[in-house]
Amino acid sequence: MSNAIPGSYGAACVITSYTGTAPATVKMYFPTVTGTLGNYLVARVQSGTGTQTDCSDFGSPTTLYNAAAPAAGGPLLATYLAAHTGWSTGDGAWPVTGPATRAWKFEYLLTSDDNAQNSSLSFTATWEAQT
Repeated sequence: MSNAIPGSYGAACVITSYTGTAPATVKMYFPTVTGTLGNYLVARVQSGTGTQTDCSDFGSPTTLYNAAAPAAGGPLLATYLAAHTGWSTGDGAWPVTGPATRAWKFEYLLTSDDNAQNSSLSFTATWEAQT
């Protein structure tokens, strides 16, 4: 999100594949987060089906964070990222028994707060399977 103004909305999907053959559980977590922009982004996180990173074919959603669409004053992305930093606190437990694909949708809305100016956010998302 560059040169955003309050009320700017965005969505992105990450497509993950489990290629193993052993039954496992896949979880998503965020071991590295830098920047403060997450304190000003209202977020919704869902998992579901789809193959497009623009979320144009996203379907069958399961909400992991914030059941409502992002709106001013809702739950912040920084809170979600801070709550899921490793496997034990990972989110979206996805049971797999063989090769499978899942889409993870991140929606965000920039709040109206002057403190967001010149802020940035970078995070690493990890999907880990454990048997």
